Amino acid sequence: MKRARFCTLILALGLYACGTSQPVQEETVEVPPFPYVRLAPSAPPRPMPEILYPPANPMREVWRAGHWDYDGRQFNWVEGQYMERPHPTAAWTPDRWERRTFGWAFVPGFWQ
Repeated sequence: MKRARFCTLILALGLYACGTSQPVQEETVEVPPFPYVRLAPSAPPRPMPEILYPPANPMREVWRAGHWDYDGRQFNWVEGQYMERPHPTAAWTPDRWERRTFGWAFVPGFWQ
C-alpha cells in the first residue's frame, strides 16, 4: 500500500517536472468516422423499395436512404428520411455494408 502511494507520488512529481512553461495549443482535427459499427455473418438483403416525397425545403434537406440494420440475430429495415444539412454545401455520403474477411460490416454515412 505504501509502495503504491510512493510510486504514484513519484510519477506525479515526474509529470509536474516535465511540464513546460509554454501554453499548450489545442489543435482541431477532424476524425474520420469509425470504420464500422455493426458486423453480420452474411450479406444484408436487397434494399427495400422506398417512395420519395419532395422535401419541404430542397436547399436545406437531403434524403438519407433506408438501410438494413443487424441486431445480432437478424436484419431489420430502417426507413429512409430527410435530414437537415449542417451547412449549405454539405454532401451526404450514404450508409453502406462492406464485405470484409470476417463477414459484413455496416459503415454509417457521414457529412463531408
